[in-house]
Amino acid sequence: MIGLSLVVIGGGVSATRLSAARRAGTLARDAAPYPHGDYEQDCVLCHSPAAWKPVVISKRFKHEHSGFALDGAHRSTNCRACHSSLQFADADGKCVSCHLDVHQGELGTDCASCHDTDHFVDRPDQVRDHDSTRFALTGAHRTVECAACHPGQPEGGLRFVGTSMECESCHIELYRSTRDPDHAALDFDSNCSTCHATFAWTPVSLDGFDHAKTGFALAGSHGALDCSSCHEDSQYSGRSSDCISCHRPDYESTTSPDHVVGGLPADCTQCHAATVWTDATFDHGAFSLTGKHGGITCQQCHSTGSFQPLPADCVSCHQTDFMDAPSHVASSFSQDCESCHGGGTWDDVSIDHDFFPLTGGHGTVACEQCHISGSFDSVSADCISCHPADYQAAPGHLESNFPLTCESCHTVVTWAGADFAHDQFPLAGGHLGLQCINCHTSGTFESMPADCVFCHQADYVSATSHVASNFPQNCESCHTTTVWGDATYDHSFFPLEGAHAEPQCASCHTSGVFETIPSDCASCHDADYQQAIGHVSNGFPMDCVQCHTVT
Repeated sequence: MIGLSLVVIGGGVSATRLSAARRAGTLARDAAPYPHGDYEQDCVLCHSPAAWKPVVISKRFKHEHSGFALDGAHRSTNCRACHSSLQFADADGKCVSCHLDVHQGELGTDCASCHDTDHFVDRPDQVRDHDSTRFALTGAHRTVECAACHPGQPEGGLRFVGTSMECESCHIELYRSTRDPDHAALDFDSNCSTCHATFAWTPVSLDGFDHAKTGFALAGSHGALDCSSCHEDSQYSGRSSDCISCHRPDYESTTSPDHVVGGLPADCTQCHAATVWTDATFDHGAFSLTGKHGGITCQQCHSTGSFQPLPADCVSCHQTDFMDAPSHVASSFSQDCESCHGGGTWDDVSIDHDFFPLTGGHGTVACEQCHISGSFDSVSADCISCHPADYQAAPGHLESNFPLTCESCHTVVTWAGADFAHDQFPLAGGHLGLQCINCHTSGTFESMPADCVFCHQADYVSATSHVASNFPQNCESCHTTTVWGDATYDHSFFPLEGAHAEPQCASCHTSGVFETIPSDCASCHDADYQQAIGHVSNGFPMDCVQCHTVT
């Protein structure tokens, strides 16, 4: 065969010519029969001149010319894997001619609808294709082998069409074998997604499990617990929903207050919420725990350890406080503490003092400052009953026979800033800022004359020319009550205009007398007239205004 190959191939005999020669019987009897049937191409496309085997496929060989292009894994596959017979023309281009249809025709005969030639099992593509079905693959379902859900059939292959989408169709054995909790015994829903996610069996989410149907809703902290926290013995049916069935150790170990000794109810919900133990509330019934009562421990009142109802009257707990408090016993104060005291502190005393309202400074003094005898029976509401020393020490009060009703001048806020009706002589200007003693120098505050000179005689006498000029002693005719220096005088008989308005009074009233003087120019300006050039010699008139202005 080798010699024949060399002769034939070396001589360049084509397959067509070789076939014709074979038919004509011109080849040697010991030559191998032509294996490729009607397939006629140049032998050199597959065989080497050195030997028929091994076969060497030439680059000039184009499989696509047969109508079946080699791509993907087909390119690296041995020819005999598809061409079990060397009769190449007999090869079928359908996938099922080489690949066993495990789907038994359920998905059609075109493998390329799900598979490609690079990877026969291309999981990402298959998973994406599965998402277009009624059962999209999520979580761990995306990683399991197809056969895990699509079991083999007696006739061979896997069943895809009509596969159940119910959890129990795959997980029923896991459902039956689970003991923590026993799903079957407790008749749990066989729909796994009620509690489990597709990513993993654990952790379990009870979002889909309505625990309220068991008669015990998982509220507050109960909702965050692991099932085994309450079902530690894996017993899920017939469990008691009473608090004490789980919380007896908490009940018996609690000492503040001691639940057992105090006989507190075993129904935790009467005081505690399902959120935290420490946020306990207790219905204290007829005795509301307000103010300081709300911040004390139970044992401070229930000192015997018993939490049965105690008397609600104040003195049953505060007898010692009542006895020790100043004057409570002596004054026969009510033993109903809340009539004066609030629930905050003992010092937060509020007394109905309507007979004498405690306003201003009276509101800040201690009771004993008025009730000096230690008795809190009513005392006189007259000012003088508490303030005789203040009245007597105050300047002029006693001497002037001031009224004993302090409020006629003073307020209840402070002694200072007394307001006295000075109607007979309104205090305005500089009079307003004076001390009473500035005018009432004798210490008596009886009515005094209202005329100016009574107080300002010395000022009148010492003022320049007031006495010599016989000025009126009614100061306000020239002065104001603000200051002496801003005096004004009616000089209408001789209007002071121009330069006449500038000189001091003594410039014209040279004699020191301010009686009326002549208003003609010459009486003041004779010297000016005499000295002026040509005035005398020319007989100028002495009425200066004929030529001069007052400026």
